Amino acid sequence: MSDLLAGAPPTVHVYAPRGYEYRGFFRCPECDQKRRCVGQLFAWHSESVTCVACGDRFTAEEGRMERPPSRGWRKRGTAKARKAWDRIGSRSRRDAFGSLIADARREAA
Repeated sequence: MSDLLAGAPPTVHVYAPRGYEYRGFFRCPECDQKRRCVGQLFAWHSESVTCVACGDRFTAEEGRMERPPSRGWRKRGTAKARKAWDRIGSRSRRDAFGSLIADARREAA
């Protein structure tokens, strides 16, 4: 095996699971009220939800995710979430979950 890899350039593998986006109304822990939110479902990881009003991201298991150590992160987060809200259209969490299951079945076959 070492002869096979001798002289080969190093390979970098970045793991980025596919997320299935959806939108809906959820209770934001930061705003402490029901807000428009965009989320992503992942096959092997907890889903991530971003509040369109405040830009904070949170998960069910970890709570609020770490905030970036830079100025203006909230403005950038809300702008990104608003763009995602418009891009996703009427795709619900149920639709995203159905796509995730269908893809998993296709890969298993």
